[in-house]
Amino acid sequence: MMNEFNQPSKKEKNSVRIQLNTNETHTLDFLVQIKRKEMIYHGLNHGLSHPRTIRLSQELDILLNQYGI
Repeated sequence: MMNEFNQPSKKEKNSVRIQLNTNETHTLDFLVQIKRKEMIYHGLNHGLSHPRTIRLSQELDILLNQYGI
């Protein structure tokens, strides 16, 4: 998205978009599903504020950012 001066926004300047082929997309989708399930399982059993649950959430964020969600 361009601003009123036809320049990329700050968010766009700092973001990196990676084009993924079909196999990479399927692999990343699989990794996101696994990480999400692992985070939910750990959160239900150890609490949402447990350090490992938080770390899993951060790892999921990284995967989602790679996926472009």
